Amino acid sequence: MNCEIEFLPVGSASKPGDAIVVRYGETDAYELMTIDGGNLDSGKLVVEHVRNNFGENAGIKHAVLTHSDADHASGLREILDGLPVENLWLHMPWGVVSEARKYLADTKSSDDELTRKIVREYDIIAEIVTKASKKTTKIYMPFAGHTIGPFQVLSPYKSFYTALMPQFDRTPDPDQAAIAAAQMWIGKQPSFIKVVADKVAAKVQKWIEETWAKERLKDGGVTNPSNESSVILYGDFGIPGACS
Repeated sequence: MNCEIEFLPVGSASKPGDAIVVRYGETDAYELMTIDGGNLDSGKLVVEHVRNNFGENAGIKHAVLTHSDADHASGLREILDGLPVENLWLHMPWGVVSEARKYLADTKSSDDELTRKIVREYDIIAEIVTKASKKTTKIYMPFAGHTIGPFQVLSPYKSFYTALMPQFDRTPDPDQAAIAAAQMWIGKQPSFIKVVADKVAAKVQKWIEETWAKERLKDGGVTNPSNESSVILYGDFGIPGACS
């Protein structure tokens, strides 16, 4: 199988994002996949790029959102408006509320109340899901073990995402002790001082072992929980040089 990956420009300077178009298959029998949509302008650029290069009637087999940050998600609205999308893969933070209750400090609100709070905060993701739901687009939550076209999802595991979600900057307050006991505490949008402290603590923190089959994104650096929840894809195309 052949593969072509195109990275479209998104943002500038210290505010870059991602908008990626993937074509895979054979010359006369290929499918298209998008990974993230960048901002609104780059989302329009993706639509224009697909139509100009693959035809006015071209459609997207799989649209993947790696994580919910606006510079990755905003343009996906334009892709859904401008192109037919068969399958949408994204994490809905409210979709794991029941599993994440043990990691939330709020023990009084119902699942429905917590869900409504999170949906309000993640209005872009909610809008994307609403747009897709009004079409024939199928919606999936991408967790490790799933297959998306020629790619395997390596991360995140659902259990990992469930522990990360309460640590996002727009979700209800986490129960830090419960998450730390599960060895998955990262923290909500750490300050500079906390980042320095975390770098020291990371040397002694007993993280779940990372292996080739279990990607944890831990390479000694410190990042925020939303980035840590990103979808990691692995593609095996059989022969060297098949993907360019």
